[in-house]
Amino acid sequence: MNTALTLPVGDAILGRVFNANGEPIDKKETLENVTRVPLATPEVLNKTASTPTRLLETGIKTIDLMAPLAHGGVVGLIAGYGVGKEVVTEEIMQHLFTKCQAIGIIAGMRETTYNASSLYEMVRESELEDRITMFFEQITEDQAVRQRLLHAAMTAATHFAENGREVLLLIDSQVISKAIMADVRQFANMSGITTLVLVPVDDQHQPQDRALLAELDAQLWFSQARAREYLWPAIDPIASNSHLLTSETVPAEHQQVAQGVRETLQRYHELRDRANHSSLNAEERQILARGEKINLFFTQPFFVTEAYTEIPGTYLMREQTIQSFRDLLNGRYDEMPIEKFKFVGEIEA
Repeated sequence: MNTALTLPVGDAILGRVFNANGEPIDKKETLENVTRVPLATPEVLNKTASTPTRLLETGIKTIDLMAPLAHGGVVGLIAGYGVGKEVVTEEIMQHLFTKCQAIGIIAGMRETTYNASSLYEMVRESELEDRITMFFEQITEDQAVRQRLLHAAMTAATHFAENGREVLLLIDSQVISKAIMADVRQFANMSGITTLVLVPVDDQHQPQDRALLAELDAQLWFSQARAREYLWPAIDPIASNSHLLTSETVPAEHQQVAQGVRETLQRYHELRDRANHSSLNAEERQILARGEKINLFFTQPFFVTEAYTEIPGTYLMREQTIQSFRDLLNGRYDEMPIEKFKFVGEIEA
């Protein structure tokens, strides 16, 4: 590792794209009189690691109820193609930028050039470009380059955080090794910077290395089945989970509602797959009906898709989300038509 390497930091790098050495690759104006600092690594940071405990509200029902996030946590978005992971990423960024005035740092490694990557396209088309810095390299087997790319992004993120800015670090690489994930985990614990990792999957939509999952505080599993049914966001509410749901950070009521929803949905899918619904007893029919409403209520219009869907985006506070799903479990909405639950924010009686 080249410890003598220095990188540009500060507001001057926002809206720019750099390689792993901190050199601009976006053909924009030359950086002059910019602050430069040594490359940051977990060893250089040398800070006491801490466990993230402060809840991070996203306004997205599936995440806030079933896989709650924490400031300074490491979140995995486990998804293949065509399931909307970039849209969910953009929605999370939009909320953080709006509510917390956050800065976004992206570390990307793809087969394409940076300006052909889906994340760069997302940034360019949004109104977020002047709040984001991207570090990008085309995919390589050189482990040193991979780590240097990550450490360059860490350097920029740390400088903003140390100057009082809320920072979101996003890692999008087609190849993520155990060593890289260990660095990500250690860095997040030391810096307190929230980190999103787009976890690569294979043809069976499984992570290329399941050992990577152990480094995640929360796992957002995306579902091909939900995407095929146009149930957006296509985050699987059963498979997705968070360490916070078994900690004192999340109130007991939240844990109970999340567990009740998970069990009801599991039973709902079992009953829905039965060939003969006429054989269901009264209790099973009730579970099937409530489960269908819960399943649909996880859909939600996003702010970042308003221009395409012409449906206003919705943001639900965590307390509203918990209350709504508790009422669904308790049968408050048993008589309400099913269409009232699809692509809505709050339930309107």
